[in-house]
Amino acid sequence: MAKILTMELFESDWDTGIVLSNSAQRRDLMAAYGFAKAELCYSGFFPPLHRDETFFLVRSTREQTLHDLPNVIAALGAARDRFRPVTFPAPALPPHLVT
Repeated sequence: MAKILTMELFESDWDTGIVLSNSAQRRDLMAAYGFAKAELCYSGFFPPLHRDETFFLVRSTREQTLHDLPNVIAALGAARDRFRPVTFPAPALPPHLVT
């Protein structure tokens, strides 16, 4: 939805993001993100994680984003179906609270 709104409301020319290397290496995740290109943008010490890390700039032109959007929506739907949250029944109320 954010991609669609950005394209429509702000007439953006690019869709961009930054992902960590472990995310960039997952084809299913990159397909769900829907970016056309991924390029190394930083590799080195990353203070928030207290370790070395590698980041990739991910990007798509407006045309690429609009062209790929149906596939991105399908990939997100497939991911949602694979990772549905587990639900548990609500605990029963004690008998004295049931009216």
